[in-house]
Amino acid sequence: MATEIVGRWRARSVALRDGLLASALAAVAFAPGLVDNGVMVGELPQRPLDAVGLVLVMGQCLPLVARRLRPFTCLTIVALCFAAVQLFAYPPTFASVGVLVALYSAGAHQSRRRLPMTVAMTAGYLLLALALAARGSSEHVTDYVAFYCVMFAVAGAGVLMHSWRVGEAERRRRGAELAVARERNRLARELHDVVSHHVTAIVVQSDSARFLPADQHADLMSGISDSGRQAMTDLRRLLGVLEDPDLPHAPDAVDGSSTHSVRGILDPAPDQVGDLVERVRLAGQPVELTVRGERPDMDPGIGLTAHRVVQEALTNAVKYASGRPTGVLIDYERDRVDIQVTTEGLGRASVSDLPSGGRGLIGLGERVRVFGGEFTAGGLPRGGFVVRARLPLDGGR
Repeated sequence: MATEIVGRWRARSVALRDGLLASALAAVAFAPGLVDNGVMVGELPQRPLDAVGLVLVMGQCLPLVARRLRPFTCLTIVALCFAAVQLFAYPPTFASVGVLVALYSAGAHQSRRRLPMTVAMTAGYLLLALALAARGSSEHVTDYVAFYCVMFAVAGAGVLMHSWRVGEAERRRRGAELAVARERNRLARELHDVVSHHVTAIVVQSDSARFLPADQHADLMSGISDSGRQAMTDLRRLLGVLEDPDLPHAPDAVDGSSTHSVRGILDPAPDQVGDLVERVRLAGQPVELTVRGERPDMDPGIGLTAHRVVQEALTNAVKYASGRPTGVLIDYERDRVDIQVTTEGLGRASVSDLPSGGRGLIGLGERVRVFGGEFTAGGLPRGGFVVRARLPLDGGR
């Protein structure tokens, strides 16, 4: 409740809030029980409050409306009225607190010309002390110094608040930049993982057409078309996330099918690994999928990472060992999931045939380690390549 009230108060305009503060201070200045209470410098014999005195009292309150919008102007007017009240020996009022509020506001909201402001206020206070002494003030030098120290401390508190706000704004700016950089890296990984898989399948199937008889070209072209459609659909979903993260549904698929969840491409369903393997088989890669255990409930980020490990490993198999037997093993344990993708030897494609941006395996390692997992990728003694990943279901907590 209190937080909601504070939030509503801060949501109001600065001028309105400061106007209420100035009005409250002016009202309190003449409240019963608070009359003749306030800051007094000089201890001169008092005179009754007249019309001029009333104007000077209001001059210590009403300018506070601009204490944040025009802090130096506000301080100048309030300080002059405060000095006049002391010199003309009007009775003290609670409105004299306005000079301390103006000093704090100048320190907190005046970002430029601070040194000239400090010099001007110090010189003005010194002139006030000399004028009061000339009029027969009984104050000692130590009293003037003590009040100056109070004013300096109040202004210094405002300066510290200003420095804290500037530092906090800089931290928020850097945090926002870091968040943007992380999001860009995440989307770059998603684009690589999603698009390169389908494009690789298209390239490999197109190259295979040279080695297949004409009566098999129709099936091959159908597979190429399916891979292209899926790549376009996935890309459109990713672009939908980029354009509007709060969009409930992605654009229609290229083939006119019903819309899918935008998150579908970023958080694949558990059974999509089987679909992934089937698409690779259609591309001409012999793949055997083995699943051990029952898939437990897991964090969506861990499930996505596991899916991407299989996807990238199969993409590399199609790239660099096209036509070679590939095995996918997913082992679900109580507290972890183990993934192993093994490809035998080198096939028709070679590393030079299909260039890589170098993001794949490095990005996979980063993904896995984010969740406290282990990742290895390397050659086999008898030829071939193996990718292994172990992901703890607790995310490494």
